[in-house]
Amino acid sequence: MEKYLSPKLDVVFKMIFGSSRDVEVLGDFLLTVLDIEPEEVQEIDILDPFVELDTPEEKKSILDVKVGLKSGRRVNVEIQLKKLPNLIPRIHYYKAKMVTEQIGVRDPYTRLAPTSCIIILDKPIYSDPYCHHRFRYYDVKRKVEFSDYEEIHILEIPKLEQDKSNPQLADWLRFLNMKQKEDFDMLAEKSEPMKKAVGILARLSADEKARMIAEAREKELLDQMDREQGAREEGREEGKKEEKLEIARGLLGMNMPIADIAKVTGLALSEIELLK
Repeated sequence: MEKYLSPKLDVVFKMIFGSSRDVEVLGDFLLTVLDIEPEEVQEIDILDPFVELDTPEEKKSILDVKVGLKSGRRVNVEIQLKKLPNLIPRIHYYKAKMVTEQIGVRDPYTRLAPTSCIIILDKPIYSDPYCHHRFRYYDVKRKVEFSDYEEIHILEIPKLEQDKSNPQLADWLRFLNMKQKEDFDMLAEKSEPMKKAVGILARLSADEKARMIAEAREKELLDQMDREQGAREEGREEGKKEEKLEIARGLLGMNMPIADIAKVTGLALSEIELLK
């Protein structure tokens, strides 16, 4: 097989990193992103593990990866292939949800565990050359950190070749961005976890059910993009039409003949008649 499934397709990403059977791959990835000790990933609890689906239609399961580390820290990892206009408020919402879902009304606040959100983006949102940004609560005037209790990590795949500060993280982003088998084979030589990740991807790519699920997800995303593009084009056309109608109203107010207004605006005579 010369071409593997794309690891940055969300459903494939979760098949690789969200399996409760093997957490070594996910553990190595988390070590490259989070400021944690190696023993933290010796015990990883997959809070929402990937479940083998019977049909592609069942692909609508939650596609982010939620885990609990040895210290109790909860981590959420998700990947976004398109640039969302509401990405920042969306991140705030899910980060807040990670905190509030930990306790009930009568539970003490001491039960709350630290949280980390890792957002992997295929479309960059910052203009600098860094592929990894780490955000916490911080007093920007006094230069004092409020807490490391909550943090957000933004990883931007397109910048991986510009940022040389974390070669291991760059390798993981390359893994997500690669397409050809020979490229994956070369990357597999970098480390044992990477070799294992490539092996998992190879098995998934050779599995008919996994390919059906991935292809169905790709089709769903393409259909969604087509719908959004159609809505944008429809909105533009409606805007142009309203602009022509506004011009026609003005020309009618100047007593210009309807036939001349039709030539100027491109509107039908019947449409101009309705404006009268």
